Amino acid sequence: MEQLYLFKEKNTNFSLQLMLKVRVSPHAVLCKTEDYENWKMVLKGLRDRIHYPARGVVIDGDLGLRRACGEVFPKVPIQLCVRHLHSYHVYRLKYQFQGPTEGIKPFLDITHKMLYARNTKHPRHLFKEYNAMRTFFYQRRLEAEVLNFELKMGFIWTHFNCPQLPRTNNLIEASNHW
Repeated sequence: MEQLYLFKEKNTNFSLQLMLKVRVSPHAVLCKTEDYENWKMVLKGLRDRIHYPARGVVIDGDLGLRRACGEVFPKVPIQLCVRHLHSYHVYRLKYQFQGPTEGIKPFLDITHKMLYARNTKHPRHLFKEYNAMRTFFYQRRLEAEVLNFELKMGFIWTHFNCPQLPRTNNLIEASNHW
């Protein structure tokens, strides 16, 4: 399920669930497939119908959604949901990773700390710790996870520059769990 969180103004935010669970009526579904073309079409329709400029979005790691947001809202900051990213790491390393297990816990620990950094200085401090462990992660065959995480770094601390923008879309997701 995909969520888009649009930041409007101080204390006034707009959330939209782009994909809903199957048990929701069909008229509530805005995007039938999760691909770039459909996301772009939905986001253009949304942009043309809202009566204020979006000032930030929070999305999961879907590359098509991220690309569509970047094109439809080109000057709007994008925040990746850090909970989604951490959950992806846990799932990937628990169920799909075929390498040695000794690097998994340190990788998950440091990336979790980085995802949930407390302020703008904290990621810089944690990056030094992470960087010192990169060789260890590569030796444990975690290079794909390292590269995946590093490609997303530009989108995980956006909320520090947009104080009203949350780092996760947990509130939206919580509304969908009955």
